[in-house]
Amino acid sequence: MGKEILMKYSGIDTALSQLRLSAQALDPSFPQDIKGLNVLDTMDKLSDINTKLEALLKSYQALLIKSEQMAGSSVELMRAADKKLSTVSTSILK
Repeated sequence: MGKEILMKYSGIDTALSQLRLSAQALDPSFPQDIKGLNVLDTMDKLSDINTKLEALLKSYQALLIKSEQMAGSSVELMRAADKKLSTVSTSILK
């Protein structure tokens, strides 16, 4: 029984594409002026939380996009290795 890893590249490409589109569609922005005429401390705290959450979501979005790019690169390397091994084993069998 051989130890072989089978990769379905079309499924991987589709999943990575969906991840990329979802990450790019993420809208981390919040309304900047939610206080208006309200001077409650709660509104100040909420504005501060929104600003921090927006920064966090932007970092998360960048991380998702970078992760998708790295996974795509890994898949391409595996695809190239598969092709090279296929060529080598075909030439050995001849």
